[in-house]
Amino acid sequence: MARFALITFAAVPAASGLKLMARVLGYSGETATAATFSAVSYAVTDLTTGTVIGSGPLSPGVVIFDSLQTQDRAWTKDEDGYNFAWVVPGALLQNGGDRYQIDVRFTPVSGESFVVTWAGPLLAVYA
Repeated sequence: MARFALITFAAVPAASGLKLMARVLGYSGETATAATFSAVSYAVTDLTTGTVIGSGPLSPGVVIFDSLQTQDRAWTKDEDGYNFAWVVPGALLQNGGDRYQIDVRFTPVSGESFVVTWAGPLLAVYA
């Protein structure tokens, strides 16, 4: 029932929280809302070691906004904004120098679930 349009991801220092953002749309182009989804879950994988670091549920009412967020300067993709945001805890991002992948699975009330993926390097911290 839904699909994503844009996501953002940047390299982050190890042991730091990482804010993930996306604009999630329905197949007809409408903005998805929290009520669109029966479940949202995540998995964080260290691609260098092939280890799943953590996984679990996310509350749709907490991570999905019912309107596009346009005032957050962290969103730099366009002026339209995002409607999904979640901060990955720094405790899940520990191995500096490794590549990480974060998968967020969206399960709509009706239709097939889909995954939005963010992947990138984790910077080593020397201080």
